[in-house]
Amino acid sequence: HFPPQQQQAEADADAGGAELYYNLLFTDPRVGLTSSGIDVWASIRRFQLWRLVTPIFIHFSMSHLVFNMFWLFSLGGQIENRRGSRYMAVLILILAVAANLGQALEASLSQGSGFLFGGMSGVGYGVFGYLLVKVKFDNRDGYFLSQLTIILGLAWFVLCLARSFPEMESTLGSFIPPIANSAHTVGFFTGMVLAYAPLFVRRPV
Repeated sequence: HFPPQQQQAEADADAGGAELYYNLLFTDPRVGLTSSGIDVWASIRRFQLWRLVTPIFIHFSMSHLVFNMFWLFSLGGQIENRRGSRYMAVLILILAVAANLGQALEASLSQGSGFLFGGMSGVGYGVFGYLLVKVKFDNRDGYFLSQLTIILGLAWFVLCLARSFPEMESTLGSFIPPIANSAHTVGFFTGMVLAYAPLFVRRPV
């Protein structure tokens, strides 16, 4: 997600918790904002590598936080129960880095537009993609995804993508906030690749 208004988000951060907010962002605006625009990679070039992960801890509303935590708990709980907390932590770490890099690349290509992004939804879609592939091709661990969950997950994915088109913004923007679609997409496909990768060295069941 993005803050509803980036200037307002910065004002809120100045009012309280500014240092924490700036340290969680992928790009610290204090070093990323230059006379020629926004350098999305400024903080990473300073070897502040924690920023590859920490945007997943930023949420811009209570509903944003609750939705993402429910998504992670209901889907990720299956993986943690079967593979353990350490495996789940590594999976979240990989998905977070991939999703955040994907969104940062989009911001860089769009000359800094949308560089204030945050949320766990890229990881959530990565977990969804992971389970989708496991259930279909390699379900020796007994994962489960209901048809309703699959339909809702894919439908929301498509609606969020559609919302990014100017022709659809007036229609969908009333109930879908600005979405970090590159994080969703990269997380989703990274999760699917991670789930399918073991099948290159062992036979599916």
